[in-house]
Amino acid sequence: MRRSLRIASVVTTLAAAACAAVGEEGSSPDPGPSTVDASTIDASTIDASTVDDGGLTSDDTCSKDGWCKTTLPDVDLSIQDIWPLKGRAFAIAASAVNGIKVLEWDDSVAEWVYIDDGSQNEAGVGDSIAKIWAPNDSEVYYAVAPSSSRNSPRASYIYHGTRSSKSPASWTWTRSLFSPPVGSPAIRYNPATVFGVWGVGGDVYAWYVNTVFRLRGSPGAPEWVPEYTLDGGEDTMFLFGVNGTSRDDLWLVGARKRDWEQCDVIVHKTAAGYRTVTDGTLADPDGNTVPCEVGSGLIEIGGYGDLSSVQSPSVGEIFSIKGADIARIARGKDGDYSVHWSSPSVAVASASWLSVWAPSTTETWLSGYGIIVRGSNFGVDGGTYEVSSIALNGAPLRRQFYQVRGTSSANLWAVGEGYALHKSSSK
Repeated sequence: MRRSLRIASVVTTLAAAACAAVGEEGSSPDPGPSTVDASTIDASTIDASTVDDGGLTSDDTCSKDGWCKTTLPDVDLSIQDIWPLKGRAFAIAASAVNGIKVLEWDDSVAEWVYIDDGSQNEAGVGDSIAKIWAPNDSEVYYAVAPSSSRNSPRASYIYHGTRSSKSPASWTWTRSLFSPPVGSPAIRYNPATVFGVWGVGGDVYAWYVNTVFRLRGSPGAPEWVPEYTLDGGEDTMFLFGVNGTSRDDLWLVGARKRDWEQCDVIVHKTAAGYRTVTDGTLADPDGNTVPCEVGSGLIEIGGYGDLSSVQSPSVGEIFSIKGADIARIARGKDGDYSVHWSSPSVAVASASWLSVWAPSTTETWLSGYGIIVRGSNFGVDGGTYEVSSIALNGAPLRRQFYQVRGTSSANLWAVGEGYALHKSSSK
C-alpha cells in the first residue's frame, strides 16, 4: 500500500510565547471532550464476557427513544470522535490491544470495519486521538499526536485516506507531519486537545497549538499553509477548535494562558477579514486585577473552564460548552457580537458536558456521562431540555459518551466507551 510522507511547512509566531509560564501542577482542567491515550488502557482487565452491555438481549438492542447499539469489531474500543454522512459514518477509537483505530460504518450492511493501515501505531507517531473529519464517503482526514502533557509539543500527524474505485474497495493513506518550532510553549493539556482537523466547502483546515493552517497543493504533495496565528505576547495562546459554514464564516476558539489565569479567546473571520470577538488582559502576578479583564469593545464570556466542542449551525453563530453550561455566540445584523447562555435543569444536568451538536439555532444535543439530552427553545428562559433515553433493556449505560453528532435529527450518533449508538428516527 502506498504511503507518502511530506513534512508540512509550519511557519508560525509561536516563538513570541516561548517564555510563557505554563504547565505547572494544578493548572485548569483540560477543555471539552476527554481524550484517551491508548497506551493507558489495561488490556488485562478486559473480559468480553463481563463487558456491560446494559442488560441486552438478542431482541433488545434499541432504547425507547430509538438509540440502537451497533456491534463494534472489538469489545475494548473507546470511540473518541465520529463524522456521520448520509448512509455512512467514520469514527476514530482507542484500543488497548490494537492502539488507535479508524472505522467505517455502512448502513447498507449495518457493519463497522477497520479502514486504517496501522501506521498510526508505529513508535512515536501517535497515541492520543485528536479529531476525524470526512468531506465525502471516499475521503477521510484524522489527526493523532504523541502524549507529551506538560512538555513541549512534539511532532504530530494528520492522515488523509482515499477509497479506491476498484472492487473490492481499499484505502490508501498519506500523512503530513506537523513539527513545532524550537522553543514552542509547553502544553498543559493532552496535546490532542490543541491539535485537530476539520473542513468546509472544499477547504481543509488544521489547528496546532495557536495557529490555523489551510491545506494547499496537490493531493500527492499537500502543503499546510499558516492561515492565522493567535499572538499572545508574553502569554501563551491555545486553540481548542475551528468551525464555521464557509471560508468567509470561520470561528477560532481558544484561550490566553499564564500561570493559573486564563482568558477566553474567540476570533471570527468574515468576508471582511479576521476580527477578535473576545480576549482580555490577564491578572498581574499579585492578583491586583480581575482574572481576565475583557478588552474594550469585546464581549465577555465568563464562567468556569475552557470553551470546547465548537459547532456552527448557521452563518454568524457558534455553540460551545463551558463547564455545565452551553453558550451561543452570535453576530447580529448590526455587526456586533453577543453571548447567550443556557443551563440544563438539575434533573438533566451533567457535571461536565463532553460535546454539543446543534442542527439549528433552536435545537441542541448534548452528551455526557451516561446521558444524551435534547434541547430546544435556546435563549428562552434558559432553554428546554429533556433526556433522550439510551437505556438498553431498561438498564442505564454508565459510560462516557464523548461525542454526539449527526446529519439531521433522524441520523444521529452518540459514541464513547465501548458504544456506538445510532438513532435513525426523529422521535
